[in-house]
Amino acid sequence: MSINIGKEWRFMDDVEDNTSKLLECWDFASKHHKGQWYGSKPYMYHLKKVSDVAMDCNITDESILMSCLLHDIIEDTEVSFNDIKEKFGEEVAEIVYCVTDELGRNRKERKFKTYKKIRNNPKSIVVKLCDRISNISESMGSENYNLKLMKMYLDEHNDFVKGISNRISFDLTMKCWIKYEAMIKVLENEFKRLDNILKKGGL
Repeated sequence: MSINIGKEWRFMDDVEDNTSKLLECWDFASKHHKGQWYGSKPYMYHLKKVSDVAMDCNITDESILMSCLLHDIIEDTEVSFNDIKEKFGEEVAEIVYCVTDELGRNRKERKFKTYKKIRNNPKSIVVKLCDRISNISESMGSENYNLKLMKMYLDEHNDFVKGISNRISFDLTMKCWIKYEAMIKVLENEFKRLDNILKKGGL
């Protein structure tokens, strides 16, 4: 089922009946992420931003939009795969499972294991790209400007692209890839700007 993106459901205004599952996801995520924070903001801020990125990329698939709102719930709460499957169906549960970080001795190992799952599920590629785009954008925002995170995302770029790329799914993921690559270019330009300032003795 696709969502009518002509309606700005992202602002929870004038919601049509066909977005009821999204509102269920929103309420479910709100309940289970309660008390968690994304920087200085309640965690729902991040989940909403990820779903907004998907809509900006003209993603209308309901299972993807639902998964954007639920993408961190297995990783960060007590909610299980089976809980999601029972409430929202197997497809959504599988997408969320695929983007949930595996265990590992360090971030690189965790991501390497997780990328294997993601690239075999085209819809999870979309969710992961929207998540990464949102995270990069926030790390560069005036309120949350974070050089350490920005450098981490730039350093991980090649492994990230190689890890989750799947040519078979390109029709579905193309707009998200274009947006991601544009965000990486903005990130690269920001470091060039900072480098020029340093060279001129401006910092």
